[in-house]
Amino acid sequence: MGRFGNRWFAAWALAALLGACSPDTDDIADVVRPEADARPETEDAAVEADAEAEARTCSTSAECDDGVACTQDTCVAGGVCSNQPLDALCDSGQRCVPPTGCTSALCARDEDCRDDDFCDGDEECVAGGCYEGPARDCSDGNVCTEDRCDPALGRCVYTPLDLEGCDRDGGDVAAPFDPLVHYNGAFWLAPAQSQACGAVTYSIDTVNFMRSDTELRVTGPPCAGMVQSPPPSGPEFSVTCTSGCGTYSLQGTFSNADSFTGRWTASFSGCPTCSPQDAAVVGARR
Repeated sequence: MGRFGNRWFAAWALAALLGACSPDTDDIADVVRPEADARPETEDAAVEADAEAEARTCSTSAECDDGVACTQDTCVAGGVCSNQPLDALCDSGQRCVPPTGCTSALCARDEDCRDDDFCDGDEECVAGGCYEGPARDCSDGNVCTEDRCDPALGRCVYTPLDLEGCDRDGGDVAAPFDPLVHYNGAFWLAPAQSQACGAVTYSIDTVNFMRSDTELRVTGPPCAGMVQSPPPSGPEFSVTCTSGCGTYSLQGTFSNADSFTGRWTASFSGCPTCSPQDAAVVGARR
């Protein structure tokens, strides 16, 4: 075989070898981001229970031992336990994920999987893998509006249609404000708010409004209920609660029965690893 033939044969052999050893890119994507219909039906109950648990009280750091070798267990100001995960205590390529400990899992909690795109739904961490959620449904059931999701704005947008029987606001009739209608039901919250700082762990993408004669209660982590008492009679609301070392507040104004704009704030006393939050948010009825 001539010199040219040798070179051709060597190049062909190398290409065949690389093709046999290289993983298919689709296979890699399936490992990192499995399809939604491949999602396991069971979730890591231990992680979920840990996220919902109230902070333990303490007088010394010895009382805060959580049995996880890679967490820094400390009794912080206010007499609550802080169990801060430290990846540095794990082997290279691993991360500290309580209560499991050091693991090579792709994620530890839902917020590790979030891509900050409101319109593609909420990604979830299940058994150490990220799974896509269903796309955001912005349908408001109103034939007088064009409904779409705007990823740049991070919310649903409803554009009035110039149709017979519809007014310029996109409705059949301008609906008056009704506290019992506006302040009841579940709303998407965008952008989602989350915190993971040892003593405090939560992720909020949905809030539930419930109005009674005595109070307005808005439920969703990290509190059993943020409350305004007496309840508001107009479109502006301000609910607050305290849980553990954190104080949380959601303030807003309803523009119609299906959406509000507002502000989420969170402050902490005695939890030095927790960062305060102050963010503009929007709510869209689910």
